[in-house]
Amino acid sequence: ELKSLKLYMWAYRNEGAFHEDVTNRILADLVRTLAPRRMEVVGDWNVRGGIKTVVTVRYESPSWPGASHADRANQTDQEGPPSTARRRRTARAPRRRAR
Repeated sequence: ELKSLKLYMWAYRNEGAFHEDVTNRILADLVRTLAPRRMEVVGDWNVRGGIKTVVTVRYESPSWPGASHADRANQTDQEGPPSTARRRRTARAPRRRAR
């Protein structure tokens, strides 16, 4: 349901956490709930202060034939799904003060 997804996302709104951590937790919750063969979550974060962060996290099931050996090894070492995070920050131009 769209409303349930909206309320779930809003639960992270006022939480003081790193963008990478929140994106990884969202992926872990979705993988635990849906049990997909593979999944990608893109967190496109717009925060105050003019810094935009885009975090991409991927998951592949170890039983899926396309899963790599490294992904299977990572799953045994970690609690939760294996994932890779990529972070890109883009700073906006500073605003000019009116004189």
